[in-house]
Amino acid sequence: MAIQDIVCSLFKLGASCSGMPLDTLLVEFLLIPSVVMIIFLYVSVNMFLRGEHPKIKPLLAITFYITIIYSGFYGTFAMFISSFLPLFIAGTFILFVATRFISPSQMKNLGGVASKAGEFIYDRSTIKDRIMSKYSELVDLDKKMTKLFDFKTEDADDFSKEGKVILMLRHEVRMELENLIHSYFRAFGNKKDTDIMRVKDYLHQTDTLNNIDNKINKKK
Repeated sequence: MAIQDIVCSLFKLGASCSGMPLDTLLVEFLLIPSVVMIIFLYVSVNMFLRGEHPKIKPLLAITFYITIIYSGFYGTFAMFISSFLPLFIAGTFILFVATRFISPSQMKNLGGVASKAGEFIYDRSTIKDRIMSKYSELVDLDKKMTKLFDFKTEDADDFSKEGKVILMLRHEVRMELENLIHSYFRAFGNKKDTDIMRVKDYLHQTDTLNNIDNKINKKK
């Protein structure tokens, strides 16, 4: 039996394996996938067995490698690596060049900066979503009040029980909204956000509802 047939049979590379050029088979389907798989297995074993005897880790990696070969999964992995070999080589080259100019500690710091930036964006988006949600709630309450009453008076005591309940809810929503906007500006310092400024202007416009709300607040 030829070497090519032995390799194809042992590594279970499929029926098309026997028709491949020997150099392609040995390099693209045997050497490179095996190196990638062994490195991956060694890193995985090292992550799960921290503090264990260092000689055990390579032994386990090789054991898993042999198990994968005999289970028949190696052929699928080798085909995948072979299909994306140019991308793999390009990625390896970029990583190599990056590590020449950026030390591992610097890469860790960059990762920390990126993480903080992501948290900043997430927190900002979360608070803004909360503000816009409360703003919609306030607008709905104002529409309901406008539909129920003609506002010939700004004395809250003259409203019906339903009107007083809506006024109370509106006051709570307005106070919470003002606190959220204050927290937003204090945390992010960006007063050029058109949505937030629109909400802020709506809160401080001098209309009848806000006048009533202000009177309620002064009484308290």
